[in-house]
Amino acid sequence: MKAIVLDENELRLLEDKLNLINSKLEQVLNAKPERIYTDDEFCELLKISKRQSAHYREKRMITYSQEGRKIFYLHTEVLAFMERIKIDAKK
Repeated sequence: MKAIVLDENELRLLEDKLNLINSKLEQVLNAKPERIYTDDEFCELLKISKRQSAHYREKRMITYSQEGRKIFYLHTEVLAFMERIKIDAKK
């Protein structure tokens, strides 16, 4: 077995990197799972038809996932879509 000798600066850098990895791992483990909407839930939420949601997907207006014939939308993607189509009020 080989022994590796580190000076104080190298040891601090290694320790900092391990602390960073540890904090990111804690964030991932403590993160709440994001809400996922089915196509039906998306349509109900926006009060639109299934054809309209298909139109949004065809025009690539909203990001979605597909498993077979099932369509899914992440909550953050729905919010981003709503922000893109938002019309600001006059001031």
